[in-house]
Amino acid sequence: MENFKLPFEIGQYYEVWEFDLEVMDVERITNYDSYMYLGEVKKFLNYHSDKTELIFYWDRLEAVILTFFHIEMKTIEEIKNILKYKYHYLINELHANYVVCEYHAVKLQVFLILKKPNTLLIIYGNSTSLEEIKSNVLEEISD
Repeated sequence: MENFKLPFEIGQYYEVWEFDLEVMDVERITNYDSYMYLGEVKKFLNYHSDKTELIFYWDRLEAVILTFFHIEMKTIEEIKNILKYKYHYLINELHANYVVCEYHAVKLQVFLILKKPNTLLIIYGNSTSLEEIKSNVLEEISD
């Protein structure tokens, strides 16, 4: 677990991925730019995401949304345990259609959202922007 790394480093500049990005119609937060990452699929732990969204503010990466479809509960539990080991675990919210787990590091915040029955979203990034992004995503998946 010492080698645990997030697939995209928060704070890096747009130019690092500019040729692998496609502008999204959705603006998760006013004045932030959302892009679908189309480049080589990066692993989160040992799992490839089915969909990856990168959110930039003034050309700096502020947040990442990784979506995994048809993921097994065993895999979800493994990811939750690794995140608990690596970050400070704060809260577990149970809702009718989803569960939210929240983790923190110094300036990094991680949300793990399990949309029933078997879709997992992992949102991580700069904690100043992440609450609004999480709210936006939860509104989207609640429909």
